[in-house]
Amino acid sequence: MTGPHAEPPRTPPAGRVWMWVIIALAVAGIVIYLVVDHWTHLAAAAPYVGIIAIAAMHLFGHRGHGGHDGHDGSGRHREQPRHDHTDPPADDAA
Repeated sequence: MTGPHAEPPRTPPAGRVWMWVIIALAVAGIVIYLVVDHWTHLAAAAPYVGIIAIAAMHLFGHRGHGGHDGHDGSGRHREQPRHDHTDPPADDAA
């Protein structure tokens, strides 16, 4: 809404932004430490992480579009929209 009484867009407080910057730097530091000092352990765990990721995608990845085969995720068959394939009405230009 753009009018005389429109509120300006909300910006997050500066403290909250700095909190996320500190968290991001901490996570980046932990990742760098793990890659540099524990590379062999990470490489050995990679196949297992991949298997777990694939299983998680199969378990949780179909919630956004209602599952397979027209089911709504709860075991019930969801209603399919009916399409009217008749001709559209003619324009009355006269």
